[in-house]
Amino acid sequence: MSKVAVNVADEEKSLIDKFVEKIPGYKNRSDFIRKAVRNEMKRDYEVLEEISGSWTEKEAEETEKRMRELKEEDIEASKHDN
Repeated sequence: MSKVAVNVADEEKSLIDKFVEKIPGYKNRSDFIRKAVRNEMKRDYEVLEEISGSWTEKEAEETEKRMRELKEEDIEASKHDN
């Protein structure tokens, strides 16, 4: 496994540290970030699977709706990060 540097704002560091302290299963800040990246990659992969291949009009509409929902989830999450 290779290491990757991640720039994290000070206020995000303290929030991550709270997660690490309060939620069992996280060893340290790096462990939290690694798991967060994996979760994000898994979600992106699932979206990519949905949008690849042949599509019916209904499938395309459902996928576009899901992508909008994911974007809204990201917006909500970013509000809570501040």
